[in-house]
Amino acid sequence: KVLLQMFGPNYGLAASHIEKLMSERDDFLEASKAQSLRISALEASHKELNEHYDALCDERDALIEQTTAQSVLIEQLSAISTEKDHLIVKLRSALRVMWGVQLELQQKAADIQSLSSEGSNLLESLDEMLDAAAPPSKENEVHESKQPQFSADIEAELLNASQ
Repeated sequence: KVLLQMFGPNYGLAASHIEKLMSERDDFLEASKAQSLRISALEASHKELNEHYDALCDERDALIEQTTAQSVLIEQLSAISTEKDHLIVKLRSALRVMWGVQLELQQKAADIQSLSSEGSNLLESLDEMLDAAAPPSKENEVHESKQPQFSADIEAELLNASQ
């Protein structure tokens, strides 16, 4: 080397330029390696973000399906509730009608009982009037003892029926 330097052409300036270029080349290679590592890291991050995005999309789709199913269920329950409300209204009106009919029947039963009592009283007064007008005889006494007291029995039955 020493001989080459003494007897050879002076490449000092070119050699320093080459060293500088080699240094820049090494820096460039290190920067390229750093950029390559950074690109690899960004690609890995991008891949991870894409996977996360896909998972979020799948979760969103599942939530949409669940929400749709819940919406359909709510609509069905609302329809059932509306049907039940209509049924309750019908049952209430039917109960009111039945209550009115029962009150009417109770009033008619009371009227019938009243008429029956009046008829019984009328028959008893007629019987008393006939007894007072007719002379006592054996046939009348036998006839009276065999005759049941229908009016008291009828009154008791009507009273029980109305209650």
